[in-house]
Amino acid sequence: SRFLWITPSPPACAMAMAQAGAEVAVTSRTASQLEEVVAAIKAIGGSAVAIVSDVGTAGGADELADRLHEYWPDGADILVNNAAISPHVDAVENLDDNAWSSILSVNLEGTVRVTRRICAPMLAQGRGAVVNLTSIGAERALPRIAAYNASKGALAALTKTMAVEWAQRGVRV
Repeated sequence: SRFLWITPSPPACAMAMAQAGAEVAVTSRTASQLEEVVAAIKAIGGSAVAIVSDVGTAGGADELADRLHEYWPDGADILVNNAAISPHVDAVENLDDNAWSSILSVNLEGTVRVTRRICAPMLAQGRGAVVNLTSIGAERALPRIAAYNASKGALAALTKTMAVEWAQRGVRV
């Protein structure tokens, strides 16, 4: 299996997949963090590559997919979306537009862009799996992190929609 882990923190999921024999690709904005995860996977005899990308930017998903294609021309078999930020910790009335936009840009829009690009080969081949990590904030009102909660709630709804749309096409979500 070819396993793509978006944002390698915490690395336990990527490590477990490597221990199970999967080839692993990890991506994040932070090269040093990626290098640590790849080194840990290789130390246990696994296969891993690091791809630095910023999924919160419009071109980040394209750059990630293009680089991944260099390693895996047939694409990933499993995609785990775990990219998230929550820099704004304050009441809703103090949430400015820039904070709102940056949080949704990574947590929701970036996930959508990456998923469309990475899953195109899965859908064409009729097989694959996607895991979107949300948060208890998707279900419960957690104070002082409204943008984060909203992004994770939207991602939960999107995940359900993708599951319904893609099930008959062989991709589990």
